[in-house]
Amino acid sequence: MTWWLTSHRYLVAVAVSLGCVALGALLGEARLLVPTASGGVPFGELPVFAVLPLLVPIVVGTALDGAERPPYVVSARRVYRYDVLFSATFVLIYAAASILVVMVWPELTATLPGLRNLVAFIGLQLVSGWWLPYRYQSSVPTIYVFAAATFGRADQGGVSAWAWPLESSATPTGFAFAVGLLAVGMMVSLHRGDRGRLRHW
Repeated sequence: MTWWLTSHRYLVAVAVSLGCVALGALLGEARLLVPTASGGVPFGELPVFAVLPLLVPIVVGTALDGAERPPYVVSARRVYRYDVLFSATFVLIYAAASILVVMVWPELTATLPGLRNLVAFIGLQLVSGWWLPYRYQSSVPTIYVFAAATFGRADQGGVSAWAWPLESSATPTGFAFAVGLLAVGMMVSLHRGDRGRLRHW
């Protein structure tokens, strides 16, 4: 187990997760101006809370990719299950930090949409594990966010239902969707098996 923890560089992922929560709280409702192909306007706004949480799946995917070593192939333990739990752990860390921020500073409302997005992004990352190696799994939520920013604008300045990463209101329905996506991702990843799609060194 020691080699597993060491090779995954978990402290880096923890620092990035906590840093994203802190930076998201500081930036609040800050938005980036991006080109858009919908909504009847040439430019739209991309909320920071839609972009910042992407750093977590990127770092987690990088850690998992760097940890694919021969012990995965020869280990008697079901090591791949640890990788799925590794991803889910950072959802819990991000959630705990976000809830703490909201409890101390209730006015920092952008923290909750960021949490919803992070949960859903990790879910998308896990779902994509069925056909993508670790290194490229974070590209799925990343592409989705920028596709939503480009094509998800509705009239009167709103966003389409499928462009949920841009939605600034953290509704119970939105959180239920994100948690459901995470649960599906975990089931898909666990069903994939321990060794079937791991890279052999």
